[in-house]
Amino acid sequence: MGYVQAAIAVAGAVYGVIQGERSSQAQKKGLRLQAEAQQAAVQQATRQERAAADALARENQKIPDIGAMLTSAQEGSGYSSLLSGMRGTGNRSLGRPTLLGG
Repeated sequence: MGYVQAAIAVAGAVYGVIQGERSSQAQKKGLRLQAEAQQAAVQQATRQERAAADALARENQKIPDIGAMLTSAQEGSGYSSLLSGMRGTGNRSLGRPTLLGG
């Protein structure tokens, strides 16, 4: 009767080792799949970031450069805003009298 109990104990130990090994393999597989999924998510995020940057660059090309247009218009017309105190290429002070009686 002692042999039967010993055989049952050995069988139980072997079964425990086998189950532990299966559990370990399943855990390793789960970690590998998780790492692959994380890597795929990072790659997808990188692609989306690049696509968004490209789209922004395309949109920025469509926006006119107002500052350059105003500067060009001011240089070409000979007039500028009253705040600058400049008219054409000459330097004109706002405090000087004008033909309008100021």
